[in-house]
Amino acid sequence: MGQITITFQGSFGSARTKVFSAMSGGHAHAVGQAVAYLANDELPKAIKNDHECHRDGIQPSDGFGCLGKLEPLEKP
Repeated sequence: MGQITITFQGSFGSARTKVFSAMSGGHAHAVGQAVAYLANDELPKAIKNDHECHRDGIQPSDGFGCLGKLEPLEKP
């Protein structure tokens, strides 16, 4: 069985790694846990960080919201 590893470093604050394993509940369960972790724990921190950076005149080299639309996932 596989695992999903999410690592944050650099401007995301303190370095941290979170691992989700397919061993306990299968692949879909691991993906669901990873998505929930990102949405519930990391996304609020990232939004707050972006707002503070924007307020302070700091932005990514391409600007906030200027990266274009994400391409849809390809169907297998």
